[in-house]
Amino acid sequence: ISSYYITTSIIMALELDDRLVGVEDNADLRPVYALSNPDILEVPNIGTVKELDLESCAALAPDLAILPMKVKDSVPALEALGITVLIVNPESQGLLNEMIRLVAAATDTEERGESLIGFIEKQENHLTEVLANEESPSVYLSGNSSLLMTAGDAMYQSDMIRLAGGTNVAAHIA
Repeated sequence: ISSYYITTSIIMALELDDRLVGVEDNADLRPVYALSNPDILEVPNIGTVKELDLESCAALAPDLAILPMKVKDSVPALEALGITVLIVNPESQGLLNEMIRLVAAATDTEERGESLIGFIEKQENHLTEVLANEESPSVYLSGNSSLLMTAGDAMYQSDMIRLAGGTNVAAHIA
């Protein structure tokens, strides 16, 4: 199970989507799922990045739960049910790579994991080369829920801004 679109996306990238028995609420609002594997839209919902539905998780009896740091308080209840839990916090490129390796190790897909990381690194190198002589624009990235919500330096979006050659004007925000 996965209650976080980032972990669900990594599961899909590792070609494990056929093993998903539970995904985050509102998966139907993510076009990438419909485009890459419409069957995911039929998988039962188990909660959000912030709140897990423990009854739904228990009913699905998953072998593995890959969950974000924000629901770490649910770990003891899930482990008491015999569910193995991986808590992840992919808030930088390094942490995302670490998460990919962790999920790949837990699912015996290490070769695919390393291939995915190699692809990401190749794209990063290409962007670095292409943008080497470009001016670095100042970027403000507003959030989904409010124009005044933004990504500070501790969030993955800040790494994306840097990778795209920009400077996150909100990098100083914790």
